[in-house]
Amino acid sequence: MQGGWARRGAAAALLVVTLAAAPALADTSAADSREAFVTVMGVVSPYATFGLLKHLSGIPGVASVTFDLAHGIADVHLRPGASVTDQQFRDAIRSASYTAGDIRRKSETSENLPGGR
Repeated sequence: MQGGWARRGAAAALLVVTLAAAPALADTSAADSREAFVTVMGVVSPYATFGLLKHLSGIPGVASVTFDLAHGIADVHLRPGASVTDQQFRDAIRSASYTAGDIRRKSETSENLPGGR
């Protein structure tokens, strides 16, 4: 029985849940997109990610959100020209009953530089 739980835990740790807003289907080339990496503390199960993703994707200007459960990091893609503040991320995460940690941004220009980030 312990092996089954260990496999389930490993599978859950590798799970990446994706929620994309419908407008994200529009052309969002790498040159146009912006990205933020938001550390979220307290998410322990795949089921728990759904509310978090719903809150983050509800921020005006957010195109799509993925969550890496193993590392506790939300990868948030913004629509071209959108501006989302760190406080908006923190408020959405708090509304989902979690705590925001570090917020790092990847700008359009950094994607074209050697090393990417």
